[in-house]
Amino acid sequence: MNLGCGNQIYKNYQNLDIRKIDGAVQCDVSSSLQMRRFRGCDEICAFDILEHFPREKSREVLKMWVSLLRPGGVIRIRCPDLLHAVKVRLSDEWLELLLYGGQDYKENQHLCGYTMGMLAGILIDLDLKIIHEEYSDAGNLEIWGQK
Repeated sequence: MNLGCGNQIYKNYQNLDIRKIDGAVQCDVSSSLQMRRFRGCDEICAFDILEHFPREKSREVLKMWVSLLRPGGVIRIRCPDLLHAVKVRLSDEWLELLLYGGQDYKENQHLCGYTMGMLAGILIDLDLKIIHEEYSDAGNLEIWGQK
């Protein structure tokens, strides 16, 4: 599954987005009722979506996404890295985008932020094994957890 896909439609994936987008299923990916039909998936890509949920809801949403994975399945998460925003002098425009989102439609606002350690801790608490950690020059972190 490719959650919150936007215009990034991946071949051979269920592409899901809250907006009506060609090639994607319109779905609220934070709704367990809407998401339960996708149980047993091999891989979940949650690229640039987790930061759009309020902190108090993000753990609940992550737990639900993990429950959709089959044993051995992998969740891949990419989101802005708060430490990168602090350590690296970014242009004002890039820093604003990293911290607050594009804000070009209602759901495109960043409501929380993470560091690699924060996300690793959450995934470990959800009984996942961390199998990949990576930082990008663009100010994002990527972490993969396996069920």
